[in-house]
Amino acid sequence: MKDVLNIASVKSTPGEVVVNQRLKLQAILRRHNLKGSADTYESLLSAHSIIGDKKQGAILLKEMRANGIQPTKSYCNRALHFAARFGDSILQAEILNEMETLNYPKTNKTYQEMIFCMQKNQELEHALDTFDLMKRHGMEPSLLVYMGLVNLSLSSNYPSMAYELLEAAEKQNGYEERHNKLYLDILRSAALKNEYTTVKNAWKKISTMEQMFPDNGLCHYILQVAASNSDIELADDVIQIVGKQGLPYTESLFVPLIQAFASTSDIKSTFRVLHVMRKAGLVPTKYSVIPIAHKLGKDINAIKKARDVIEELAKEETTSDILEFNLLIHSFAYNGDYDEAMETYYTVIDIGLKPDTGTIDALLDACVHAERADTGVQIYDKITHGGVQPSSTTLSKMVTLMCTQDDFEDAFVYLEKMKSLEMVPLRGCYYKLIKKLAYTNDPRLEMAIEDMEGCGHSLSKHLLEYIAEKEEYHNPTNNRRTKQEIQFDNRFKKGYR
Repeated sequence: MKDVLNIASVKSTPGEVVVNQRLKLQAILRRHNLKGSADTYESLLSAHSIIGDKKQGAILLKEMRANGIQPTKSYCNRALHFAARFGDSILQAEILNEMETLNYPKTNKTYQEMIFCMQKNQELEHALDTFDLMKRHGMEPSLLVYMGLVNLSLSSNYPSMAYELLEAAEKQNGYEERHNKLYLDILRSAALKNEYTTVKNAWKKISTMEQMFPDNGLCHYILQVAASNSDIELADDVIQIVGKQGLPYTESLFVPLIQAFASTSDIKSTFRVLHVMRKAGLVPTKYSVIPIAHKLGKDINAIKKARDVIEELAKEETTSDILEFNLLIHSFAYNGDYDEAMETYYTVIDIGLKPDTGTIDALLDACVHAERADTGVQIYDKITHGGVQPSSTTLSKMVTLMCTQDDFEDAFVYLEKMKSLEMVPLRGCYYKLIKKLAYTNDPRLEMAIEDMEGCGHSLSKHLLEYIAEKEEYHNPTNNRRTKQEIQFDNRFKKGYR
């Protein structure tokens, strides 16, 4: 038996053999009801740790207590490590209680294993409290502790804490350049949470480091943060990094930059971004100028100022684009300022820019608001005769425009034109036409309703109620249908549903 017990002290035997021998030792001890020493149990604990049998930690401690064997400091340290490895906080608490009973002081290693166990169980707050307690007792956490807490903070979605800890970790012995990659993880996490301060700090960090390149997706996230916080400098830095890395420029990269400039009311710089996009080989679209449209809103003075800026840029730059002018025409139209919308159109002609479909649509909006069908027709004819092909949106607006007049026969002309071009008229133009037909008690109402449904558009409850109201007005005799009869007529059922 003495030879068997000596197995626990064999250090030079290959690992797998040692484990098997120690497990045999445990079987012998239990079969013969023999007591081992604290060193024996420490060897057994080591074997079970190697094979990953996490249940044995509590079992061995129970056996030691039953046999009256006092754990040594060495055993306690190994048991704390065993518990930390498997995240067994109950076993670790029992070991810490044993240490307190035996007056074993907590060492740097003790606190480290406590924090590792908390990390395994994702207990960030508890781990940070233990970290602070450790420092208050004059113990400097190791680099492993710092890095463990950085990763725990990231996995717990606390990038600001992770950043603070990683900065402190840089000052520890053993910190290597490879650890800097965590700043990219922190940057991504902070950007997703829109934690502006952490994003800005982490960005400054990585911008000074070599081989630290944010990917295209991360750049998009950072630009969104820059835009929401009106940080033009940060947005510009990101755009430059994208260029230096040879990543493809996309419209979605520039839109946050436009948003950032627009939020500062720096109209000139905002529109300059569109020129930068063109130089980068991108063609700005309606999506590009949405932030500008939101900024201009209902502020007529701001729209006029924007027009002055665009005209100035058109003179400074070698090329200009119709997109900016379309935006202004639409903004004036949205605010019901027909005269300013038309003046902006005349500026387009004077500068020598070629109107496009967007120009027609914006001008037609102004004409609809002002009920200027004559002007709308002239503009439509002039621009389309110049080679611009009308879209379904354009022709639908023409139908709507015709419906602003007492004589709206031409609305059917444009409707038929769309059908001949195999276009689907927009729901809005049908809505306006049907209301006009109901208002004038026109017998073509039923045909228009069937046509609208044939295009896949449903009738809203509001429109049904309007039709019923007008039919009641035009048919005051007892022969008229009631509102309910109209709403539940077969031709309306589909739309009502």
